[in-house]
Amino acid sequence: MGIDFHYGVLYYLARLAGLSLHQAKTVAHASQYVNDATTEDALQFEDGQVFEPIASAHSTFDFKREIDEKDCQVSASFHLLPAAQGDSLQEQAVCRPNSQVGQALIRDALQARSASNGLHRLGVALHAYAATWANQGFSGVVSDSNRIIWLEADDFPDWMWFSKLTRSLTHAGDAQPDMTIDHFSGLGRAAALQFPDLPWAHWTYTTVTGQTVARHNLPDYLEAANMIYKVLAAFQAGSEDFLRFSDLPAQALTSLSIALANNKDHDEETRLHRFGCALANGMLAGVREPLPRYIKKGPGSWQSEAIGLIDDECAGDKPRWSPAFEDSDYRKFHEALKTQQFTVVQEILPRFGLHLA
Repeated sequence: MGIDFHYGVLYYLARLAGLSLHQAKTVAHASQYVNDATTEDALQFEDGQVFEPIASAHSTFDFKREIDEKDCQVSASFHLLPAAQGDSLQEQAVCRPNSQVGQALIRDALQARSASNGLHRLGVALHAYAATWANQGFSGVVSDSNRIIWLEADDFPDWMWFSKLTRSLTHAGDAQPDMTIDHFSGLGRAAALQFPDLPWAHWTYTTVTGQTVARHNLPDYLEAANMIYKVLAAFQAGSEDFLRFSDLPAQALTSLSIALANNKDHDEETRLHRFGCALANGMLAGVREPLPRYIKKGPGSWQSEAIGLIDDECAGDKPRWSPAFEDSDYRKFHEALKTQQFTVVQEILPRFGLHLA
């Protein structure tokens, strides 16, 4: 899923569920920031104090990275939540929509409602939960279920897919003589390119095992939105039993379906802008207001507000620690990432018989 869903749709659902503007903006920002938090270098302050952020994402085509245990844990915790179903590791690692693992993660986040970073934890958890619909069928371990040998969509024939995948390999930078399309396509959902992230898309792919999978994203996205609305309503009510809450109101579901189905652009920022216009113009039932701006980096970003530095790698002068840092969204977000990774890898997955660490 792209920023149009992780930020735009989540903000709309949060406001519809009764969260305040500040709460909705924080939850939505945390959800999207999972895709943008790539810095893991320790932050060193002038007085010698150290804060360690963790990376919840890295470039899809960062071929210089070797897939390792750490990558598997990041994928499993934030993007490709294993359903823990099946006998082998490859089967158990497959991501499936609304799995029991996903529901357990949501309950854990709802239990932390009163924590100082409860909103951030909810946003991070909702990112992983929503992705179980978009990334279903793929896994964060090297597996034949990820090895796509053919893909086409309504407006994207198979030769265009192969050409774009080949160009992506070429654009990796330095030559990678041991990196083939077959190798690359075993890593997560990378070989599917952007198709899981397009709300309107109809697409079909075949794996190296001969399995052909037909996907229609819109019903999956609407089901995800409905379940997320339940989660947000439960959060607002102070409950952990989100499954008992009412479905997304019919008018809201219809208007959201129209907004997603007609917002056909392969650029996620363009889709976000159009979704924001629909929200501001009252085209989404129940909420009519401007969509707050999402600032990924630079002035006004969570990092900049926390430490006064605007460079992603925290280059240059060391920041000066202040008590405000402790209450910053940046620190609370990264603490939420750390909590979720530990909870998923060390507690929830072992409970279902799956160990990734």
